[in-house]
Amino acid sequence: MNTHDPRTHIAISADAVPIHYDVYGTGLPALVFVHGWLCDRSYWESQVQHFAQQYQVVTIDLAGHGASGHDRNQWTVPAFGQDIVAVVEQMGLQQVVLIGHSMGARWIVEAARRLPASVIGLVGLDNWVNVARILTPEKVAEKLAPFRSNFEEAVLRQAPSWFTPAADPNLVTRVVSATSAAPAYIAISAAEESWGSDRILQEGLREVHIPKIAINARPMEAEAAQLYGIEVAMMSNVGHFMMMEDPQTFNRLLDEAVRKCLHRREHRKASSPMVGRFSGLADDAI
Repeated sequence: MNTHDPRTHIAISADAVPIHYDVYGTGLPALVFVHGWLCDRSYWESQVQHFAQQYQVVTIDLAGHGASGHDRNQWTVPAFGQDIVAVVEQMGLQQVVLIGHSMGARWIVEAARRLPASVIGLVGLDNWVNVARILTPEKVAEKLAPFRSNFEEAVLRQAPSWFTPAADPNLVTRVVSATSAAPAYIAISAAEESWGSDRILQEGLREVHIPKIAINARPMEAEAAQLYGIEVAMMSNVGHFMMMEDPQTFNRLLDEAVRKCLHRREHRKASSPMVGRFSGLADDAI
């Protein structure tokens, strides 16, 4: 089959919002790609081409993004986590690595808490920079103020910080245009909920005992990463949209992360005292 031709489906999230997703290729584990704030599933084009040769690849439009439904009252971390859960459960996936970019790195942690039997690893992109930090409500309000005042103007002012000077101008235009055109009420609500979710993130990272790997362009707070069991792989000469800016390097690092998740899973299976008795037993920028 042609791995580049998607099989498009719709799952229904816990609050009845339709979630559109594409499926490519076959193989284990399934790699489920989750976009960040005001992005969509098309941002993973360079990963689909690479990874669908070996694995099943799933790209999701979360609620309020891309082709998925917008009829939601609260754009919370648990609600976005449920969008991911709805897709994984509808597909019946038994072995999953969740990959989340930016705010998506928070949302995949929430999904993993709800899918303990299925998720074998988490990969966060340019997030989890200092997971020991707690943003106060006052600081969240301060960050949101420019977006509440004039959303499009605030995006245009912040956008230069998302890219290096060497970034492809066409990529910059694509991302900035899409972000600034997003519904402001969804954007602001999702940002407020996610920026204010540090404690939820910490609880989730402590709860999920699987490989947690960060691929980042910005320096990580090493002590905090170690405290929460996060392994770090760094990229250089890229900005926030690293998977689009330097897909070759990013794909290599993600390949390594996926293999590490598989190795850890096999090691846990081999070391389980139950294996001998039962055959076939399976274990902030934006």
